[in-house]
Amino acid sequence: VVFDFDGTLTPKEYGSVIMVVEHSCIPELLKARVEKIRKAYLKIAAHGPASPAMERKLIVESLCAYVESGLSHVQWSTALDGIRLREGVPEKLRELAGRGIKIGIISFGVADFIERVLERYGLSSIVRRIYAAKLIYDRPIGKVVDWNNRSVVHPFDKNTWSSVFAQSCGIAPEHLLAVGDSTGDRLLGLDSRLRLGIAKDADEAKRISPYMGETVV
Repeated sequence: VVFDFDGTLTPKEYGSVIMVVEHSCIPELLKARVEKIRKAYLKIAAHGPASPAMERKLIVESLCAYVESGLSHVQWSTALDGIRLREGVPEKLRELAGRGIKIGIISFGVADFIERVLERYGLSSIVRRIYAAKLIYDRPIGKVVDWNNRSVVHPFDKNTWSSVFAQSCGIAPEHLLAVGDSTGDRLLGLDSRLRLGIAKDADEAKRISPYMGETVV
């Protein structure tokens, strides 16, 4: 199974863990720059998929803000201390792992942040792979100085990362289930018929259902 992270494994109220870090740790000028792009992105995404160019621009601006502000490991990890997973998610992930089902996370986000949240729940060893942007530090647990560009995941290439996960774990494409919550997960997994959408309400269900094999509210 491959899961999206933000809004799928976490409550919708956060928006994303990236947004939580930005709100808590990034200077106002940089925050305003990223927020301007995010608002434009969300305005488009509310009606359908954003363009690949817009998706690239949003994640790059966030990563640049971390570098320019000298974001430290201590800062962002502290900001994420209060982040919780959806009710029932830890138990369900443990149940899946206990049944021998391989679990991956493919996120339009930052792997370091996701790993921190999973670590707090004791789930690090349960999730086989996390595909998301990986930060580079000036020293262990230091300041962010760059990111691994090859690790960055975009909504438009989630199917590619799904294929990487399937191949690395020896999973046949027809056996890979995907779970997401937005149009950003339109290519998560390898078969739309095996893609489950989780919507917050009927309006969102209507918006994402064309990309899902099944949608639940």
